Amino acid sequence: MPTTKGKYTTLVDAATRLFAQEGYDGITTLAIAKGAEVTEPLIYYYFEGKSGIYAQCVRAAHDLYRDILRELPGSAKPAVRLNALIEAHHRFAKERPFEAALIFRRVPPNLESDREDLEKLVSGARDAVQKSFGACIRDGIADGTFADASVSMTAGLIALMLSQLFATATEKSATAAGSALKAFCRRGLEARAI
Repeated sequence: MPTTKGKYTTLVDAATRLFAQEGYDGITTLAIAKGAEVTEPLIYYYFEGKSGIYAQCVRAAHDLYRDILRELPGSAKPAVRLNALIEAHHRFAKERPFEAALIFRRVPPNLESDREDLEKLVSGARDAVQKSFGACIRDGIADGTFADASVSMTAGLIALMLSQLFATATEKSATAAGSALKAFCRRGLEARAI
């Protein structure tokens, strides 16, 4: 059984895992309590219910996600930046699969509280990843590293592939999807003489 100091963190960790695996509607507060090896009333004490703990899980996942984005190189060549972006997302999906699964997930329509705030987080994450990839692609086209292509469509496709990588994140699937995404970017964006 977790210590008093660790119960909050244990609850968030257990709930993150369960929400990632089963979705919001597939989990009860009792299941979260059992997964965290605590009593169900503790969820209501810390979070005021399932909606509150879900919101905290999503916020915590987004905090971790923002940390990886902050560590990315800003002034490197476009191909290096693109590779770093892919590597960072790949590593996040491998090391934090449950948090990754919550990053781009649609906010449950029946969420009782914090719905608007969480929708902004999810939308902001999608916009940030598309903007980051778009900047790499645009710079790569400008310097001749990448073939001329629709920046918004290509960045959108990469963002979609990342959201799928995150939605199905497990160590094995993240490795395969990350490799496929790198190969797609390498083959699809490299400049070629026609």
